Amino acid sequence: MKGWTLRETLLTVLVLVLIFVFLMPKYIITTKRALAQEAVRTIYLMENVINSHYIQSGVFSFDLEELNLDRLNNIEGANFIYHITGSGINNYEILAYGEDNSAAEGIMVSYVFPDKSYYVEYLGKVITGKKVK
Repeated sequence: MKGWTLRETLLTVLVLVLIFVFLMPKYIITTKRALAQEAVRTIYLMENVINSHYIQSGVFSFDLEELNLDRLNNIEGANFIYHITGSGINNYEILAYGEDNSAAEGIMVSYVFPDKSYYVEYLGKVITGKKVK
């Protein structure tokens, strides 16, 4: 006899489905974490610009245009939109939201100062985060 029996074919398909079911969620979370690192690196740069602006002018600004960071939200094909909220140089948060219809859709990165900590959410669930020294 040549070929596979129905039992062998079904067993092969079952094994492939089980592999897919158990590994796919882990794969998705891993790729979303990797995408979020783009926002984390940009947020660190934004923090440096915010602090430099404050040192030079003595004024804390939430305005991305005044900080010359507005171009971040105008990059074609960018994965994230950035916002700054808070009450001053000692208490602010930088948020990065995954752009709709991009690979980062559903991701939110939050960086809190003065804690110097960030966390990454995907569809409302925290998937990573840490305190930066």
